Amino acid sequence: YGPYFDSNLDAVLKICHPDSYVLGPIDENIDALINDIKEEQSTMILKKSNHREFVNLKNYYCFTHGELVSPWIAIYLNRGCPFHCSFCYKHFGTEVKYSSINKVINQLKDLRSNHGIKELFFLDSTFTLNREWTTQFCREKIISGLDVKWQAETRIDCFDKDLLALMQQAGCTKLFIGVESFNDDILKKCNKRINLAKI
Repeated sequence: YGPYFDSNLDAVLKICHPDSYVLGPIDENIDALINDIKEEQSTMILKKSNHREFVNLKNYYCFTHGELVSPWIAIYLNRGCPFHCSFCYKHFGTEVKYSSINKVINQLKDLRSNHGIKELFFLDSTFTLNREWTTQFCREKIISGLDVKWQAETRIDCFDKDLLALMQQAGCTKLFIGVESFNDDILKKCNKRINLAKI
């Protein structure tokens, strides 16, 4: 969670129940920290216990347009990203693995009917990467009549107006776009493969 832990630890811990967590800067001293973790001696580590059970989904909340929406959850539908932006850790690799549309729709139905989920944040690195998959997902969600709003992340070069219109019809309320910079030199150094004109 990076700076979220440092700036608003209580808020993070309301929705995330780790067995342990690290506070403070660690980049300059990562080797020492790893050794301390192994020996459980680090003063930066605060131990937690009895939080390994599945978190009750009804404890998740978010703000949308200034109003409290309850409950919500963030999930992955697809994993991986084929791009090679220099700053990204690519924790799921560069091979993209897509979920079955039917499986996804059934999962969303379960979250809505059994857990009361009203809003979702899709954590996929580039949600609209595969236009065919995204189009099929949106169409199936519309057909299902599932009353769940959602948000997602993508790149500036992976959507167009027609796709956005379909996504909105399927319940998309917000799209986060990784612009990163308005400087062409920085974009090139970061290997973003987009330029200011495209943005």
